[in-house]
Amino acid sequence: MKNIVITGANRGIGLEFAKIYSEKNMVYAICRKPSKELESLNNVHIISGVDVGDFDSIQGAVSKCPDKIDILINNAGILLMEGVEGTISEEWDHLKNNNSKGVFGDKALSPGLMDSR
Repeated sequence: MKNIVITGANRGIGLEFAKIYSEKNMVYAICRKPSKELESLNNVHIISGVDVGDFDSIQGAVSKCPDKIDILINNAGILLMEGVEGTISEEWDHLKNNNSKGVFGDKALSPGLMDSR
């Protein structure tokens, strides 16, 4: 079994990746709040309460991941449905903060990825 880490695994594409990979692998599903569907999957270790826009939160999640990571799917992000005209400055800042700082997850997980070579 390979160790697969998926951020944003609670719904959408992240959840679909979790479903597929958990059939034959161990999935570490990182999310803010797990969905019932994610919780129902076998071979999935859920790491919830994670804010990918907060480095300390990312570090906490990384500490719960295995030392060796075979695949990282960095899928977490925020989508604002209101459109630009209905978005206030604070929402826009929150979106940019979360969607751009997610790369720190890659950086924090890179030792585990390098060990899997």
